[in-house]
Amino acid sequence: ANSSARSTFLYGQSADLGINKERHVRREPTITMGIGIHSGVVAGGNVRLGARRTFLLIGDSINLAARIEGLTKAFAVDILVSSQTYDLVKSQFQLLAMPSRAVKGKSESILTYWVPPHAKVVRTYEKEAL
Repeated sequence: ANSSARSTFLYGQSADLGINKERHVRREPTITMGIGIHSGVVAGGNVRLGARRTFLLIGDSINLAARIEGLTKAFAVDILVSSQTYDLVKSQFQLLAMPSRAVKGKSESILTYWVPPHAKVVRTYEKEAL
């Protein structure tokens, strides 16, 4: 989960910056995107519909990630992670807690964390045996 989160954080932010630099030079409106990340159990598999094959993921974790993605618009940020994902990566990234919000399909408000641009990677060093 940690390497997947790191890749998503860095790719999402670098892709956005590159596209918008080009659009800014051409005096075009910038493009914004939102990414919602949640860690949990999903069910997945290949589904065949006639000649078409696709890979499908289902589960509450997928739905919650989609709801978190929707919160990126409300908070005007690009990447939000759930508290479950935060617990997995908090020792590696400095993320900022956002106010709790209600989302469709959940009886309680959820807490999310913002991945700010160029989120500082927290480095931990272990003492080497002498």
